[in-house]
Amino acid sequence: MKQLSLNLAALGFLVTSSVAYADYTAELEIDRMQDTPFKECSDYTFRQVMNNFFTELTWDYLTSDWGRNYINIDGYVEEEGEKFDFLLQYEVKSDGTFEFNAMEFLGKAKDDSFIIMMLDKICYHSTGD
Repeated sequence: MKQLSLNLAALGFLVTSSVAYADYTAELEIDRMQDTPFKECSDYTFRQVMNNFFTELTWDYLTSDWGRNYINIDGYVEEEGEKFDFLLQYEVKSDGTFEFNAMEFLGKAKDDSFIIMMLDKICYHSTGD
């Protein structure tokens, strides 16, 4: 019985350690992304551009069922007193770069022309250029 208790305690430690490591990795990757130049207006970081464009901004790190890592940037755009929900998703590549993967507006995936227009608008709003 004592051995079973020790094994369960060790298992609990390993599970807790794995969760803590995953949280630590997520926090590091999000921080690294926030300090990375935003490709469409590279004089500014992701943090600067996103904070200037979105309200109620959240950054989430997730791993897909097939092992790919992503960062979701979720926030609202306010226009004429109304709030519109946006989600940008970037894949965390094995070489340490971030590759744009998807955009949702009001919960619906958007096509390339909408994405290009919005990325330009995000830069313009953040930089005035």
